[in-house]
Amino acid sequence: MILLAGATGFVGSNLAKELLKNGCRARCLGRFPLRPCGLKRDGVRT
Repeated sequence: MILLAGATGFVGSNLAKELLKNGCRARCLGRFPLRPCGLKRDGVRT
């Protein structure tokens, strides 16, 4: 499992999506956890 800090930002959200595409499990930490960036929809745990 990978912990990704800054996941609600531009770079972090795109990195999280790429990690998922490659079969990695990710848990994300973001400054604004309720920001609608689509991470939960894509399967990332926040």
